[in-house]
Amino acid sequence: MKKTVHYKIAEPCHENWGAMTPIEKGRFCNSCAKPVVDFTKMADHQVVSYLSAATDSVCGRMTIRQLDRDFTLYHAEQTRSFNLRALVLGTALSTFSALNVYSQGEFVKGKMAVQVEEPVKMGEMERVFPVKAAVTGSVFSGNTFDYYESAFVSGVEVTIYDEAGNQLATTLSNDSGRFELPLNTAQNPYSAVFRKEEYMERVYLFADLLTTTDITVDFSAEMRMMLGMIIRD
Repeated sequence: MKKTVHYKIAEPCHENWGAMTPIEKGRFCNSCAKPVVDFTKMADHQVVSYLSAATDSVCGRMTIRQLDRDFTLYHAEQTRSFNLRALVLGTALSTFSALNVYSQGEFVKGKMAVQVEEPVKMGEMERVFPVKAAVTGSVFSGNTFDYYESAFVSGVEVTIYDEAGNQLATTLSNDSGRFELPLNTAQNPYSAVFRKEEYMERVYLFADLLTTTDITVDFSAEMRMMLGMIIRD
């Protein structure tokens, strides 16, 4: 039976992640004068390895989904067993490859003289570039919704940018998660960015949208974040 571990943040921190100084593994919090590790992009074994090796308390950022499930503990026995299987498989594949090459070449003085076939020339393929879809409509509207909490998300900053990164318009979603912005096609709107402190940033490209009205922006458990001291439950 696999051994598992569960992590939790008993006292969530409300410091502004975006205002912290970026460092190699996350951000540096000036209020606490310590690093805050970003575990949201780590694989399970990386999270377990980091927290197991830590000799001091660890402040970090995790998704709600990470905090709601168990992590499998990786032991040395599992690692050795895995490496052994990998070695056996690698040896088998190497043997098969050697036999395959032997059947296609000739053995000369202990060395393999491999017959290499010339690649078939198919001619130069025509380079095709995707055509950017034109933005239509005069309004960009919709709702921000947290499917994990089954609730609309208010206070989400919605900002429209052109391709050069210039801000064209911005607003906040209301108490019902509703947002609406004017869409000026003459300004060539390129992307819409959705930001709220406890969630991962969402980016929509207008060229990928089938419509610009009444869209639903999903702030699921994978997107929702929590900061604080991470402890083993």
